[in-house]
Amino acid sequence: MNLVPDIHNFWKWWSVQLGLISFVLTGLAATYSNLPVDWTAGIPAWVKTALAAAAMLSSASALVMRGIQQPKLTATPDDPQ
Repeated sequence: MNLVPDIHNFWKWWSVQLGLISFVLTGLAATYSNLPVDWTAGIPAWVKTALAAAAMLSSASALVMRGIQQPKLTATPDDPQ
């Protein structure tokens, strides 16, 4: 397994940022699902659906963004072309 040449920029990649957002949203949706019924009584039912939909959208977006070159990420002089 080899790392990509610009691994020092990994935190700037849109795919990484969207993957992190997806991770957080999926965790929130799972947490909401496992809360006792009396705790979720005051939370609208659409919240769980919105969390799941947002997690799916951010996951799909991360996959698409992985193939798009970001204009602000330029190669440093020591990076191979």
